[in-house]
Amino acid sequence: MRPADNIERQINRLQVEPRSEVSKKNIEDALAAQKKVIESADLQPTIWRIIMKSKITKFAAAVAVVITAIIILHQLGGSIDPANVAFAKATEALKQVNWIHITEPDSEEWTNYNLQVRATKHKDGRIIFSDYQQGRQFEYNSEKNQVCIYPLNGSLDKADTPILWEEQSEVFRQKMPNRVISSAQSRFEGRNVGIYILSWTTNNGTKCSSEVTVDVETNLPVSALYKEIDPDGKVLVQSRGIFEYPQRGPVEIYDVGVPDNTRVLDYSSGNLEKAMEESRQKLRSLCLALIMYQDENQGKYPDILQDCRAYLSDNIQWYLENVEYIGKGLVQTAITNPARTPLAYDKTLLHENGQKTHIAFSDGHLEFCNFDAYVK
Repeated sequence: MRPADNIERQINRLQVEPRSEVSKKNIEDALAAQKKVIESADLQPTIWRIIMKSKITKFAAAVAVVITAIIILHQLGGSIDPANVAFAKATEALKQVNWIHITEPDSEEWTNYNLQVRATKHKDGRIIFSDYQQGRQFEYNSEKNQVCIYPLNGSLDKADTPILWEEQSEVFRQKMPNRVISSAQSRFEGRNVGIYILSWTTNNGTKCSSEVTVDVETNLPVSALYKEIDPDGKVLVQSRGIFEYPQRGPVEIYDVGVPDNTRVLDYSSGNLEKAMEESRQKLRSLCLALIMYQDENQGKYPDILQDCRAYLSDNIQWYLENVEYIGKGLVQTAITNPARTPLAYDKTLLHENGQKTHIAFSDGHLEFCNFDAYVK
């Protein structure tokens, strides 16, 4: 990409609104002039050159583009939103650090762009670990003590900044009635920081504010705070996120607190489709076996699955591990609606899907349907 093209792309990402007197032609002329300066062989020692020679070249190159855009807009009389400029710098800075760790009231999140991993640990025990290099996502359910592995498409793109920061940036970019942006310089844990506060009032009188704190030297976010206060002064919502940048982070789901003895169900690389097909075939075989059993036992269904072992064409072990049998005590002649009376279901498949699974009904048909609709 040519330098001028890159600068133009970065300026467009700044979300800056020039005043009406700044025409499109003026900006195009400025970009052309900037390109000419960059490509000139007689460059004097400028801020750009000093930054490019520093020890933090990767980060500085991105920030220098932002600085250049600010200078251009100032020269043209453009209107600068300091909060948006700070967000643009911070977004670039976040892409260059090793690990990003964000702590919120209900979750923790770790992101590493170089390793292409992201881990989220929720307060309720759920853990999601996404490995974009492997193309797999690991999801841990603490109640079931199991990890399900699913295929993961795409990559952790460097434009995909941490979720909390995305949300905060979007709030500041939105066009809101009665919005007021204020900024101030302060100190936080011995560091110089910039504090940016966006305040607005909703139609029902609720006062909302989104506050972010950014380290002015590193341009990295330090914290983010969102609040909602009703007209009576009652705090409706208050959520704070703390940003940290550790040298090390979780490289697999077990580093986030998953026990080593957790059951692992791998449905990546097409395994989910294979499991669905296997479940369908097994439940169909079981359904036929149960019909044959009751036909030879005065319409009574077996008390346990082992009782219909002789009617199954394959080993019963899979059924004992994956099927929940609920036909005990049922008599075929006493069933008023056989098509809606379940006999058994795939409990393992239900764990993966959460709501749906294969269910065998007493009229002999098999259905992949909502579990709660038929099993109480």
